[in-house]
Amino acid sequence: MLLIRKIRLQGFRSFHDQCISGMGDLTAIVGKNSVGKSNILRALNLFFNGEPQPGIPLSFQRDLHERPSRRQKKKIVISIEFELPSYFYLRKELAALRAVGPTLEVSRRWELGPQRNIMSTFEVASSSGRIDYPDEVARQLLSLISFRYIPNRSIPAEILRGESQALADAIFMRMKGDKHAAAV
Repeated sequence: MLLIRKIRLQGFRSFHDQCISGMGDLTAIVGKNSVGKSNILRALNLFFNGEPQPGIPLSFQRDLHERPSRRQKKKIVISIEFELPSYFYLRKELAALRAVGPTLEVSRRWELGPQRNIMSTFEVASSSGRIDYPDEVARQLLSLISFRYIPNRSIPAEILRGESQALADAIFMRMKGDKHAAAV
């Protein structure tokens, strides 16, 4: 199922401003060592789960691409263009998203606040119309998507142990005939 069409990374780790397009139903990320493959996955984990790696919070000291001058705003922006298939299940309170068209761009921005705390905001754009309450719409849309970043050098038994309940729930729902079980 094609869901993500394009990813744009700005100011995150090894990416100053990079757009990754041409995504398909299945996209392989390949390249030489130290070119940013894992950083793409960390950026996706930050976007969907609020942390670059499981259990490791965002740190501008570690995760900001460049060290801008003191006067420049320190920020990280990750944008994802979604294409929602007609059969993608939307909760009743999100049904209005169908009216703005199948393509949405959700951007998540992290900036350092006045007290040097990290603040996160969302922006939502659609070519078909204006979206009211973008922060709430983005949070609700992202709650429908489960993204799991499995770091390199993970032990398969630990992964299976951690994912066993989610797998068991998905199998049970499919056996019950729940048509939305495929979204798990």
